[in-house]
Amino acid sequence: IVSFAYIRYQTPQYEVSASVLIKDDKKGAGLSELSAFEVLGLLPKSNNIDNEIEILKSRSLMTLVAKELRLNVRYFINKIPLKEERYTNSPVYLRFVDGNSTIYEQEMAFKLHLSRAGEFKLEDGEGTALGTRKFSEVFHTALGRVSVIPTNEKELEKLAGKEIEIVVTPLEQVLDGYRRQIKIDPVNKTSSVIMITLKGPLRDKLEAIVNNLIKQHNADAIAD
Repeated sequence: IVSFAYIRYQTPQYEVSASVLIKDDKKGAGLSELSAFEVLGLLPKSNNIDNEIEILKSRSLMTLVAKELRLNVRYFINKIPLKEERYTNSPVYLRFVDGNSTIYEQEMAFKLHLSRAGEFKLEDGEGTALGTRKFSEVFHTALGRVSVIPTNEKELEKLAGKEIEIVVTPLEQVLDGYRRQIKIDPVNKTSSVIMITLKGPLRDKLEAIVNNLIKQHNADAIAD
């Protein structure tokens, strides 16, 4: 019985991976049209696969990913016995009226006690009541002016009487966490293909992070 209960309430862990082909002159690539300019010293030599791996692991690239995907804002449905995090299917969206850049160094939590009348009772992370608010209404907080936008009204009706928690975390903490979790390694010593792997409880969130990291890397290479 104990084993069944333990397995039943364990949060599932998913692994998302993507393979990326890196153009590398040292591993299987032929002479390029620009190689003559490199010999003359007019262009720098092409980065090898190890350099590209370090770029993919860099803080600057992960910062772009975290900002575009708003990884520092998380949404939870408070269920018994565990909270359930939502990402793409979150029933609400916390909008920062003054822009997302105002909350990159902030830390705060909100609790929304849902009712059937399109309203919710608002509390801070410590349980202090902040009054009753309506969805899409702009109100002032320690993070500035915000509003809670409903993204799925039918699901909100089903969640009436339950609690949604919104957690805002400083961006630096989010970056450190994902940079520790993500793995980027070559498939083998002779290949120019690398594998990006990330594990976690939310499959849709993991997929978005890996895809966006590849997108940012491509944009960085084009800009370079």
